[in-house]
Amino acid sequence: MTTACGLSLMVLSYLFIKHVGGNSLLPYEPRRRVPWNFGVVLLAMGMPLLGIAVFFVGSKEPALEKVESETLLITGWGNFSFMLLFVLGVTVWLATFFRADTRDVGWPTCWQQFTKDVGIGAFAAVAALLPIYVIQLTLVYALQSTTPHPLVKQLQENNSPAMLLLGFAMAVIAAPLFEEFTFRGLLQGWLERREDEVLAFAATERQPPCVTEGIEIDGEENGDGDGDGDDIRRGVARRLLDAPPEFNEATSLRLEPEPLTIETMPSSTSRPTHGWIPDLPHGWTPILISGFVFGLAHIGHGVAPVSLVLFGIVLGYLYQRTHRLVPSIAAHMLFNAYSMVLLWLQLQPT
Repeated sequence: MTTACGLSLMVLSYLFIKHVGGNSLLPYEPRRRVPWNFGVVLLAMGMPLLGIAVFFVGSKEPALEKVESETLLITGWGNFSFMLLFVLGVTVWLATFFRADTRDVGWPTCWQQFTKDVGIGAFAAVAALLPIYVIQLTLVYALQSTTPHPLVKQLQENNSPAMLLLGFAMAVIAAPLFEEFTFRGLLQGWLERREDEVLAFAATERQPPCVTEGIEIDGEENGDGDGDGDDIRRGVARRLLDAPPEFNEATSLRLEPEPLTIETMPSSTSRPTHGWIPDLPHGWTPILISGFVFGLAHIGHGVAPVSLVLFGIVLGYLYQRTHRLVPSIAAHMLFNAYSMVLLWLQLQPT
């Protein structure tokens, strides 16, 4: 724990120095507006909203008898399968009925991009480790909270290799995939679309493939990438390297009740200086909303929702800068894996 916190402090110091020097923590990569509407978001948020409702209703009910381990395993692996199938099914649905492609949804387009995004996520997870644990421990001691995380409670009551394996699978694989796809990809993606519509900003160019003819156009290593000239140059590159007109989003058929009209030319060639809320920079309103909803979805997990709002903001920042899901998924997976290792060590007999 001490080593991890020390490493986190080093990373935070590096990011602080970079920020003070006027450099961007992560280059901004624009993308066209996502094609799905609020109905998709509402459907995807059904499970988190149901979980919140169950918590408030269940908190008034008497405690149930202890559930057998076999029942927990069957239910747990069922939830694991459902989460993975949900991500796969909604991805296919978006591709079929909204003509969303891989880059719209936020999946990587090549192995080089995937490995780069995993590195970004790992770096962010290490940076977030110290502040999140400080907030978590401070709240636990200040509020004298005795409400454990449901997964921790189940593992304490049913400490077995099978339950531990299920816990790792849920926390390290299923939960990050499902939650990042839902809160970052679907919710924050749609919120960014609404913000851009309100601000009349239409960065309609697609994110290009990772590397084309040896020229990397997936992002810039130097500079913020937020300047007007950078946006225009990047936009020209994308127009030259984008798909042929017959495959353009503006000419493709959309099977929606009310087809979304996407402009073929942006109404503004540069990013707005402010966002949906005038006092916030462009992109930060969706980050804060998705982060708050992410924390709220974990209500009933003791004091965790408070620190998870901060973690959700970190994950939302990764998505807003790259518009890909792998960075936030990797950060989420690594953070949960570290927490599960600590829990496993805690459950070991002395």
